[in-house]
Amino acid sequence: MAPTLSLSVGFLSPPVDADYTSLVDGGIRVAIDGTALTQYTEPNWDRIVYDKEGNEVPNSDEYVGEYLSFSLNHLKEAIIRYSTSDIGRYEEVPAEIGAEEPFGCFVLSFCDGANVRIAFQPITDEHTNYFPPRVAIGYAVDLRDLCEALLTCYQDCFTYVGNFHGDESWNGPMWEAYEWSQNNIQELQGVLDELDT
Repeated sequence: MAPTLSLSVGFLSPPVDADYTSLVDGGIRVAIDGTALTQYTEPNWDRIVYDKEGNEVPNSDEYVGEYLSFSLNHLKEAIIRYSTSDIGRYEEVPAEIGAEEPFGCFVLSFCDGANVRIAFQPITDEHTNYFPPRVAIGYAVDLRDLCEALLTCYQDCFTYVGNFHGDESWNGPMWEAYEWSQNNIQELQGVLDELDT
């Protein structure tokens, strides 16, 4: 049985001035059985991360990346490539996170027919010491669980913007956030539909 996977998004500011561009500022946390995969040996920043409701979240250093939409979209593209391409047994599909040092990426690779290995690794050898061995080795997770968890992250991003704009006109930031989240959700739903066939 695959371990329990969870993904969550954290924003670098509460949703008081949220707009579409605010989705750029934040990180993503991946945990396996409650233990963060997104972990450095020595985090080199001190920041506060907020959830979609504007509450501070614990373990802010486990939310990696600075550009959330960048990180989410790269992970989505990696999932789509992994699920729709003929990925070889020893081939890896990287998903770079938003710029921050030490530079890292998620890596998807073949595990077996039902599971995919996900790891968090350095982009270059220069930063190898910043990544604990267990996160660089990674874990086998259910591909469907990974898709569904990422889909929820996109929904949370839209909720984050909505918590500032409320029932205001859907022109501008709300519409942009809605289009962005829905387009990505539809792509992931397509992967889930393919997994069902």
